[in-house]
Amino acid sequence: MSTAVPPSPAPSVVVPPSGRSAGLNVEISSFLGQLRPTIPPPVFAQLEGVLARLEAARVGAGAPVVGDHAPDVAFVDGAGARVPLRALTADGPLVLLFFRGGWCVFCDLTLRGYERMADQFRAAGARLVAVSPQTAEATAATGAARALTFELLRDPDNAAA
Repeated sequence: MSTAVPPSPAPSVVVPPSGRSAGLNVEISSFLGQLRPTIPPPVFAQLEGVLARLEAARVGAGAPVVGDHAPDVAFVDGAGARVPLRALTADGPLVLLFFRGGWCVFCDLTLRGYERMADQFRAAGARLVAVSPQTAEATAATGAARALTFELLRDPDNAAA
């Protein structure tokens, strides 16, 4: 079941000022520091090599920047209904984050970090939504396991990410 959404201007991409995610960056760095001694050096070196190649290839260089119009995409909610991006922004600002899945430790840290800030986003009038390519069942389990209070949607074909 889909809901008709009146036309509205294309949402703009807004990136939080630098420093806002400093706490999460520290948490991720700390996690990596704890992880390193548990992984054999050759394996960790391979992981570092992959990261270096991704950086060198400038993966993400084509990502939207502040002021760009967001693409006209739609997501899927837990009931299987299509949720257009424009519907998510109809009532005000949207904080939209993408994550790979509940199995990803970095995504887990990010989701928990945003959950700690969820009330601040709501108080500022913003809607917080996280999107992943997971199945409906896995998405529901991810939210339940972390007691997330914000909306989780799916992008099954990674069309928006």
